[in-house]
Amino acid sequence: MEKMRDILNAYGADKGKRALKFYAWSSPPVTEGHYRDFRDCGYTHMYIDAKFGAALGSERLLEAVRLCDKLGIKAIVQGGGVNNGGLAFDADSNDYSVFPNFDGVMSDEPLTVGELEALHGSLLRFKEKYPDRNFYVNAVGMPGEAWDIYIAKYKELLLDHMPRKHLSGDMYPLLRGGMGVEAGYLQYLQRVSDTARGNGAEFSFFLQTMSITGIAHRPRRPSKEDIRFCSYVIMAYGARGLQHFCYAAPGGPPYTGEFGKEDYACLTDGADGYRKTEIYGYARDVMSELKKFEHIFLDFRAAPEGVMTVSGANAEGSNPNFTESSRAVTHGRIKSVTTGEDAIIGCFRNEKGLDAFMAVNFCDPARKRACKTAIRFNAAAEAIEVKDGVPKAIALKNGEYTADLQPGEGRFIILPAAPAPRSAAAAPAKPAAPPLKAAEERIAADSPNVELYEDFSDFSDPLKRYPETYNIWGTGRAGAELTASGYPDGLSGRVLRLFTDIAAGHDWSAYQILAKPVQYADTKSVVINIYCTSAAFSLSFSCDPLNRNYPQKSFAALPLTNRLAQIRVPFKEIRYEGMTLLDRLYVATGAGVPFGTVAYIDSYCIVDEKPL
Repeated sequence: MEKMRDILNAYGADKGKRALKFYAWSSPPVTEGHYRDFRDCGYTHMYIDAKFGAALGSERLLEAVRLCDKLGIKAIVQGGGVNNGGLAFDADSNDYSVFPNFDGVMSDEPLTVGELEALHGSLLRFKEKYPDRNFYVNAVGMPGEAWDIYIAKYKELLLDHMPRKHLSGDMYPLLRGGMGVEAGYLQYLQRVSDTARGNGAEFSFFLQTMSITGIAHRPRRPSKEDIRFCSYVIMAYGARGLQHFCYAAPGGPPYTGEFGKEDYACLTDGADGYRKTEIYGYARDVMSELKKFEHIFLDFRAAPEGVMTVSGANAEGSNPNFTESSRAVTHGRIKSVTTGEDAIIGCFRNEKGLDAFMAVNFCDPARKRACKTAIRFNAAAEAIEVKDGVPKAIALKNGEYTADLQPGEGRFIILPAAPAPRSAAAAPAKPAAPPLKAAEERIAADSPNVELYEDFSDFSDPLKRYPETYNIWGTGRAGAELTASGYPDGLSGRVLRLFTDIAAGHDWSAYQILAKPVQYADTKSVVINIYCTSAAFSLSFSCDPLNRNYPQKSFAALPLTNRLAQIRVPFKEIRYEGMTLLDRLYVATGAGVPFGTVAYIDSYCIVDEKPL
């Protein structure tokens, strides 16, 4: 274990150089004592709201920012109104640049395109005045393909213009009084994580540190295990910041809104004013645990492999979070995983080539079930294990790591660098691709503008493999995201390629063909060649999948010859009020398809309405 001990000793010199960010929503009363309690709990960033008189432009807000400066807390101003804080900030004539710890402004969950456009203008004005501070905008958790439409606008109008790119989201999976983690949690975390990583943005996520007893009727008071659970799950997706909702219970007289008098947070409104509760201690203890190894964790970045989901042997039925997760993941360093309860494993890598994994007990902590976990690693006789925040070097017998993950517990495991791969000369030769089948030859003869492939087995990196691909991107629960720059005026004769590997239970994928409506004469057609390993296949066009008033052109039970089909559709059949319906192309293989089914749009081109 000498090698891993050396690595661990080297990390000792890094302590204090890298730190997680701990944000809290709903600030306490503006007094030095309350602000000191906030800092001592472990928080690093405070969202200052107007509840205790700290409205935009007020002396009380200046006092709040001064206190943050004095106590070493980063101050983020919400100002007048949570959802439009960034807009309201325009009216504040105070100069906050004199406060080193003024970190920026926050707006929460802009939903419509109009709100995004309004915030875009506000962001540009803010950046002009405060070029070295940040403009935080919490994103909306849109369902399904709506996320891709929403986040494209969010990126265009906000993310690409932020002084420091930052993306956050919020979902609270343990809100209700019953058992179980709410469905869709991991799917949304994956979306935010992927979007942040793909755009070079820092990723933070909210977790629940209070009950919500008002109109939301979500009375569960978070336990220490609940807070620990959400923290480790969020970190498994690569988050660099953990945002607590809330610090001081946000409700107030007459308590007619979302939050009630009974709301219970780190600070709660009692007969003797705002006072600390046991949740304050829970949050403090969890943050203290995470800070013990933050300098190690932050040396790693979330790897492209993502997060593995592992169904436990003792789990009661299928976990909806696993069936709705955007993708199933494997990793070259992991030979096998067995768990007693459901678990997740986040995959990480650092610049030195070390692999790391965050294993988390994904059983609802309220069930109080430990998760027996065994991970068999490839090429690893030793590791660094972080347990309860404390790292140590350990030996692995036959590459196996075992643990009893307690309710809410996560473990961070670091492996030595993998051995160098064998040289190309030593690797076995790849079998020659089979010749084109008769059906492929027929399609190739009929469509000289379309390229077909002799080998359909490798779809790992189509953009790299086919550099001419452009102007197309795919998304959806079943889709791999492909992006490329440029939108040429004419697409006639061009070949555009994309693919998807459809996971079990995910029966569709959607692809954006054109970024905006394009005018084409009715004498044009779209020709699509499809390769699919499923027996059933369907295809539909739509110019806006979220607006059901727009028609769709659908094709069902398409004939497949040797898993190939060719679709030719005159533009006049897919037009609506002067627009083509090519803005969205849906690929579906039918419900219940086995894992690994491939629905591959081999090529797409726009041609003159005449035989090719």
